[in-house]
Parts: sequence; C-alpha cells; structure tokens
Amino acid sequence: MNKKFSVISLITLFALVLSPISATAASSSMNTNQKKYVTELFKAFASSDADKIAIAQRKYVSSGSAADKFTNLVKNHHSTTKYFKSINAYGISTGVAPTPDAKGTYKVGTTYADFNSVVNEFDSYNTKFTFDKKGKIKSWTMAKRDKKSASKLDNRINALTSTFNNANFSVSSGYIFKQPDGDAFLQLLVKNVSGNLKSWSYTGGQFGDPSASYFDADSSPAGCLYPGQEAFLEAQINGLPQIVKNTESVFDAPTFNGCGDGSTRQSTTFRFLTK
Repeated sequence: MNKKFSVISLITLFALVLSPISATAASSSMNTNQKKYVTELFKAFASSDADKIAIAQRKYVSSGSAADKFTNLVKNHHSTTKYFKSINAYGISTGVAPTPDAKGTYKVGTTYADFNSVVNEFDSYNTKFTFDKKGKIKSWTMAKRDKKSASKLDNRINALTSTFNNANFSVSSGYIFKQPDGDAFLQLLVKNVSGNLKSWSYTGGQFGDPSASYFDADSSPAGCLYPGQEAFLEAQINGLPQIVKNTESVFDAPTFNGCGDGSTRQSTTFRFLTK
C-alpha cells in the first residue's frame, strides 16, 4: 500500500509541476484570430505607409496600450518622412507626390512576428503577444532579430509630455523608445511658434537624462517648418540614457533660424517629462 501510495503521489507531484509549464507554453501560442490581428498589424508596419498603419491600429490595437504607443511611434515616423519629402529645402511644397518609403518585410507564426523594418531602429523579433477583452493587441515581448535582449514592450516605450514654449518652438508630446540593439529613439512633436522659418539639421544634438548624463544624438530626417506648422523631430540617441517616469529630460537640438542656405545656427534645448 505504501509503495502504491508513493507512486501515485509522485505522479500527482509531476502533474502539478508540469501543469504551469504547459499553461505558459499554450498561452504564448496565438489562436487563429489573434494571429490574424498580429499579421495585419505587422503587414501595415512593413508597408511603411502611415495611412495603412493608422487603419490597422484602429482595427487591431488596444487603445492606450504599449502596442498603441509603439504603433504611434512607427506611424508618426512614416508620416513625418512623407511630409518632409513633399517640401524643398525652404519648406515650400514641391507639388509632386513624394516617393513612398521603402517597404520592410515581416513573417508571422503562431508564436512570433519577425520584423525587418526599413527603419533599423524598429527591427525586432516579437513574441508573447497579449490581448484585451475585445481581442485587440495590448503588448508583446520584443528582442533583436537574433532573439537576444528580449524585454516587454511596456518597458521599452514611454510617452512624453511637455509645456515647453519659447520664442521659436513649442513641444506638446512625444515618445522615447528603448531599441532592442541598446540605443534609444526620441520622437517629439514640435511646432514653429515664431514669425519666420525654422529648421533642424542631422548632427550636433545631445540628449540629457535625469542623472545629468549626456548622449550624442543624430536627428533624421532634417526638417523645415513655416510659422504655425508642426512636425515630429526624431533623434537616434547613441547609447541608452536613464529613462525614469515622472522625471524631466532634455534634448539640445541642432535647430536653425531659417531654412536652407543662409540659415543661422540657433540651438534649442527642448524639455519634456517622461510618463
């Protein structure tokens, strides 16, 4: 009797130990509808088309989630490049439809989405998707395409708010994104509040984090704004700054008074709060 009881106990113990593992494995595998939503979202990402990304966002992404923030980041980037391609060096519309951004590639399986973006900062291998009660995508785990350096999307993307306003620019919102490769990507919605043209160049920026450490940052694409116009200023931060909620950071931007030849350097220190 004792031997029989021991065997039964061992079997029960193994079942209890293995059951959470089985449940975890099952939860990381998407059902047909979930895979469809993920496929449609990454298809839109790979299109490099802001309008298509916006449509997929409305249909398949949970509002206010980490997935929503990242989708905004990607959408904003492609809308910005489209806008700056439509104007010349002096901010005047060319009257010619801009050349679309090159397309990326994607592959979706039952447990993953592999994304090779035209924007290197967004290259990623994505797993462990989560969904809200309506079935829309809330978040996932993002890694480099070699599957290393995995971290939840919630820990990679933060919204930014700002009341910055000087005689030249204002800043209202933005995002900062911890890239899988160890660098960071900054996106700020800036507006020209002056009475003349304003612009920024590719190089010469610096990002200052809450610990007062500074990192070189390159702005791309360069931009030119008429008075009253707004667009996203983006910067590739070389290295990973400290990113802490409810703390202030700064970006010393390589801004100019005027656009094109004849413009003069007039650097601006944008201030914003991490949410």
